[in-house]
Amino acid sequence: LLSQMLGVYRLKYANFDLRLVVLTNIAPSAKISLKIDIKGATNSTRKAKSGEKCLKDLDVMNFYPKKFRVEPRIYDKIFNLLDRDTSILAQHNIMDYSLLLCFEPIDELSFKSDYLTDKSTGKIMNGKNNCNHIYQGLNTSIFSSKCVDVSNGQYYVFYLGIIDLLQKYGFKKSSEHKIRSFYEDGKKISIVKPEYYRTRFIQFLERYVFVKDIE
Repeated sequence: LLSQMLGVYRLKYANFDLRLVVLTNIAPSAKISLKIDIKGATNSTRKAKSGEKCLKDLDVMNFYPKKFRVEPRIYDKIFNLLDRDTSILAQHNIMDYSLLLCFEPIDELSFKSDYLTDKSTGKIMNGKNNCNHIYQGLNTSIFSSKCVDVSNGQYYVFYLGIIDLLQKYGFKKSSEHKIRSFYEDGKKISIVKPEYYRTRFIQFLERYVFVKDIE
């Protein structure tokens, strides 16, 4: 689920100096109606600001209390991948990453069909045997499947990937954590030790985001 880095660029002119990292797009569809950025942090900053379209952790807890239901095979696959990917990130002392979820609404007939249409290519793909929509021309794939918003019964195709993979927990971030812990709960902020970050991240997704469908 780790997003691929396609290139790193530096734009420099006079006093202007900007570094850019280009990543793969998580959702190949233009019909995304809901985006959620999950870190597993629950301090006061983890909610969408006025006018901001991408929801965050506290928004999920408030607006989607019954979570998103996925079939058992997909549920197990997601958390197996999350466990493996976050283990690699923790080994490299990386934290403060996010799981980006993008939801495209579909009707009930499309949801119950065994087939999904890849919006980037127009090709029909078997929804039971393939979990990935493929970007043509790029050696990469994006995880996608189907789910139901249990709160209102809305059907979705969703895409997900782990983004923001460049933040290491070094001396600077360790110091930031200690300072912020004086005036807010240090266990709720996004700047925490990588192993704790990964555990809290997965537990949040299990508790507040995904629920396994009954077979």
